[in-house]
Amino acid sequence: MVLTATSAISLPRSQRKLNLHKALSANSRFCVLLVQGFLSTFTDSKKASYLREKCKILGCDFITYDHSGHGPKPSIPFNECTLTTWKEDLLELVDGLGEKPIVMVGSSMGLHLTLHAAKKYPTKIKGIIGVGGAFRMDRVAKAFREYAGNETVWNRPSPYSPTGFYEIHLKLVESLEMVENQHRRIGFDGPVVLVHGMKDDVVPTEDAFQASEAISSSDVEVRLLKDGDHRLSSDESLAAVGRALRDVLDQLS
Repeated sequence: MVLTATSAISLPRSQRKLNLHKALSANSRFCVLLVQGFLSTFTDSKKASYLREKCKILGCDFITYDHSGHGPKPSIPFNECTLTTWKEDLLELVDGLGEKPIVMVGSSMGLHLTLHAAKKYPTKIKGIIGVGGAFRMDRVAKAFREYAGNETVWNRPSPYSPTGFYEIHLKLVESLEMVENQHRRIGFDGPVVLVHGMKDDVVPTEDAFQASEAISSSDVEVRLLKDGDHRLSSDESLAAVGRALRDVLDQLS
């Protein structure tokens, strides 16, 4: 039996509200938490839909959420959000998930946030899967300084946005610049699989290898998909993500 629900939750410390989606399996041993990427939401995410069904097959709980400033009716505007905002959201969410072991799936920016959470909760978080994961967060900040000049907003071109661009605000950029070298060493000892597309035009494969070097675990694997792009939402790419999740869960069982 799987209980599925979508709701708005209020974080106890920040009082921000997040849109949360969960599918709970009877007698599950693990909770799989998908951390979305920049301006991604669970309502339009093929990865979220795929992982929810995969977790049902594997007998795991599945949880995902929209970052502050994302999704329908966000509690605070996007232009008031920073990387610190999203890190605080994730830490509060993980803190409130109880004692069930967590396997994190970090997509794009979500991997950066996931690694931050793994440093904070190295015993509660048991495994990590990266999906086109970003390790460094300074590229956007450097591009902003190059192209935006003295402006406070830059319309960054992107083929993944319906409008053809993403609005990048100065407040966000300043938060990215503050944490440029935060992940020099990540004390995490669980299994890690980093799935990355060789045709990724947003986050280079270099990030996957840098992350693998920074994570202290001896069980870190980088899996490159020859035809994979940044989103890794094709059937073949999603199947590779599913295999990575299964393999991490098998190692933990």
